[in-house]
Amino acid sequence: MRDVMARALGASCCGAGGGGGPVGRGGGAPRAGGGRGGGAGGRGGGAGARARAGAGGGGRGPPGGLDVAVFRFTLGIPGFPDENIPSAVGALGLAATAANHLSVGLVPPGMARCEALGVALALACFGLPFLKRAVVASGRGGTAAAREVSGAREVLALDPARAAAEHAELAWASYALLRNTDACTVLAVDPAGRVAVARGAFASDALAGVPPGSRDPAALCEALGAAWAEGLGDLQALAGAGDAGGGEVRLDDRLAMTASGAYGLPLVPAGARQLLAVPAGGRSDWGDGGLVLMSDVSEGLGTGDAAWARALGVKVAGALGRGERAAPGSAP
Repeated sequence: MRDVMARALGASCCGAGGGGGPVGRGGGAPRAGGGRGGGAGGRGGGAGARARAGAGGGGRGPPGGLDVAVFRFTLGIPGFPDENIPSAVGALGLAATAANHLSVGLVPPGMARCEALGVALALACFGLPFLKRAVVASGRGGTAAAREVSGAREVLALDPARAAAEHAELAWASYALLRNTDACTVLAVDPAGRVAVARGAFASDALAGVPPGSRDPAALCEALGAAWAEGLGDLQALAGAGDAGGGEVRLDDRLAMTASGAYGLPLVPAGARQLLAVPAGGRSDWGDGGLVLMSDVSEGLGTGDAAWARALGVKVAGALGRGERAAPGSAP
């Protein structure tokens, strides 16, 4: 089942491009596939289903099919986020319990115990959305919420020169990172300096040569590959000056990014608040390519997220192969 969905998503991703709306992190399914940046999240209310594309506007499936890879069913009430439904249910429960208590004069012990249990359950329901927001804000969980990143364009593109099996691996890996962490950007580059997958929010200036709304994966990958090559020397300098070790670059907030000059990297949008770059295959040599993650939340990518990114970096490197190395600073 995973391979079937991955192949379908990989084919969809190849035709997806850059948009201008907020970054969508798809919901549902096994946290890998199409999607804060990226992925496709379907939204349906009642009997009908409304499709909502994720990062890069999402790709279109087979003729006559839906343009999403994963579905997420919601009430679809305008102006009322579905994540607040538990709070609404809890408030109604508290109101009903209070009305029931006031409707009788003398409350029997059994009824008092039932009301106490009902109040406890209603309070738990009411507090669940706030607990979720606290967990997401602490960087310990991903989010499916759509947020717009300042100075960025959304992209969803896979290198069309790669095989379908590689597309499947890259599509699932990139979606997993975006769906399970607070990342808004995923970029994987092979040893030749070619962009294998780009998903999420990238600096608009890096895509100046690509028309807004374009879904041409070759043009998008080429533009981002040129931006990668232009900033590779600076990225290597950041890796050498940092204390993350292993050739990694980790800048956890806007102050650190500003002090290091990370906003001067062609790929980094003004709205980025964290940068995590991992050399391919867990090696310290950036000439072999690597994996770049960005978040629009300060410290949104925690220690566990970084460890997971390293593991996925090894997996992605295996999917990309060694290839021919590109010289630093040269365009692919």
